[in-house]
Amino acid sequence: REGHVVANHSVNHLNLCGIAEDAVGPEIDDSERLIREAIAMPVRWFRTPYGAHCNRLEAQLGARSLGHFHWDIDPQEWKYGSGKGAAAYVINRLKRLEGRAGLRMHDTKVATVIALPMILDWIAAENAARLARGGRPIRIVGGAELAAEQAASIIEFGRLAWADALDEVRGRRDELARAGGERVAAFTSLRSGEALDAAY
Repeated sequence: REGHVVANHSVNHLNLCGIAEDAVGPEIDDSERLIREAIAMPVRWFRTPYGAHCNRLEAQLGARSLGHFHWDIDPQEWKYGSGKGAAAYVINRLKRLEGRAGLRMHDTKVATVIALPMILDWIAAENAARLARGGRPIRIVGGAELAAEQAASIIEFGRLAWADALDEVRGRRDELARAGGERVAAFTSLRSGEALDAAY
């Protein structure tokens, strides 16, 4: 109801780009299993510990069809314990921000509880000033909305990939027909959800 997104974060919170390659899969899969046991539903999102990124981790996530929730702004309020320092850091980054960014904060820390109202007050004042100038306001997007946007882009990517595959099949069909048919029995009309009926 509040728009929370359940995501896999690994079992032992290790830097998945710094451990043995054969240990990465179990970190992801064991966490997935534990989450499924707890909530009885699949988890489609992953957030890497420490924000680690590397090709082998991206390949592991891709093989499991896991989308990644990245972040771009991390005031590390959990580490330094300063609410004012965290707010100043975030506000300074927002002042220079071009485009979109993910903000990472920890709701169990006192520093976060202090920093967040300061950040939200600054955003409200900044938005009022931007609107007065005819500018675009800063938009806060919750986890559920971000997940829906990412899922929509994945679905669109899949739709386009399917369309490309159909074009390739049609092109191959036409090529074979021009070359004399070479035992091509039939291709049905290919639309999403329809079967391909082919014999070679």
